[in-house]
Amino acid sequence: MDCLVRLLEASDRCQVPLVAYIDTSYALDLLTLLQRCFQLPPLSSAQDAQLVNGLLNWGDRTPLFRCQREILSKLYGPFKDQIDYTYLKTNDGYPARLELPAWIHAAGRLEQVLDWVRGEVVIGGGYPYGIETADQVAVLRQDDRNAFYRILQDWSEQEGLEMRLSRKMVSKVRRR
Repeated sequence: MDCLVRLLEASDRCQVPLVAYIDTSYALDLLTLLQRCFQLPPLSSAQDAQLVNGLLNWGDRTPLFRCQREILSKLYGPFKDQIDYTYLKTNDGYPARLELPAWIHAAGRLEQVLDWVRGEVVIGGGYPYGIETADQVAVLRQDDRNAFYRILQDWSEQEGLEMRLSRKMVSKVRRR
């Protein structure tokens, strides 16, 4: 969380937009808000994304809301009351939840940033291209894993460390 707070600080200081893209959100912020405002009974199986899904066409978004979860005060430190969110329809499933620092809206850059997200989703075929690409290059392929284990084994032998591999891992390596 310290890294996230430093990232939020850098985003604020340098005015570089930062957007959290949650493709499958289970958040209940809007439902909780409606329940509290209108004394509604709790719904056990609904989420915010389901609530707004039928109201949005591709590219549409909900109004921007300020996240007021109690947990944020522990996690985000000085940014506990500076995280906004909206739901953006980016594919034929439920809308994605976007979380972003409040300074983006205050600086009048919200629509520009959301257009960038829409562009990333178009290029990525329904999912932001930048995130998809980062995930693709971050995955270790089997050849990479084998090279890593060889390096680790050589290093452990050089350092006089006994390296023991779990039976599960040895089994997986043999099968592949």
